[in-house]
Amino acid sequence: MERCAGIVLAVGVVACSVAACSSGADGLAAEPISHVGSSADRAAAQTVATSADADPVYTWTRVVLKTDGTTDVKTGTITASEQQQQNQKRVAQHQGGMQVEIAQDGTCASDDLWLYDATGQTGDQICFSGTGSTNLDQYCRIHNVICPNGCCGYWNSSVKSYWGATTGTSGTTFDFGYFCNGTTCGNGSDEAWYDSFRQDDAGTVAQNSDTITVCQADSNGNEHPCGGQ
Repeated sequence: MERCAGIVLAVGVVACSVAACSSGADGLAAEPISHVGSSADRAAAQTVATSADADPVYTWTRVVLKTDGTTDVKTGTITASEQQQQNQKRVAQHQGGMQVEIAQDGTCASDDLWLYDATGQTGDQICFSGTGSTNLDQYCRIHNVICPNGCCGYWNSSVKSYWGATTGTSGTTFDFGYFCNGTTCGNGSDEAWYDSFRQDDAGTVAQNSDTITVCQADSNGNEHPCGGQ
């Protein structure tokens, strides 16, 4: 009888040990093994990966400087891949000497002055058509409804790269202009850009500029009206 009781006790200890292994050390139920690598986990991981690989979306703004001093302003969005294609088309245009269609639905035209808020002609973009001077602090760069007037940042002190305008007629007129701020405007310290000039890393003056001027001159160097510069 004592022998049978010892066998029963041993079986009970083994059963208790098995139960402990299927629960946490503190006696709480362990996470079921079947949950690891479940379809829910895999779906969540795929969502994170897709989000990381998503094509970034930037804001573009196109400003038309009119002869009466007023402006027409349009804004929209463009993906990073679309922006890259846009830049490649502009390169092809200048290398091939022919017009390549770039502007769609009011976006930046191929002969506008292009400004970017990141180096290498990337990021949010603002373009200027026409001639004249304008203050960059009146154009929104970062749009978000949570900020005052729906804008979290403006274009002043934000230019990191740029591409000169090419609206002039070859052999007749050419485009040029200036970046400046309150301490450099008109004193010879402006940062100049010229017809179709591409600058992938803007200089210090352009990076800190609050004013942009767009001009034209004829083949003899006679400057057309361009906002007093």
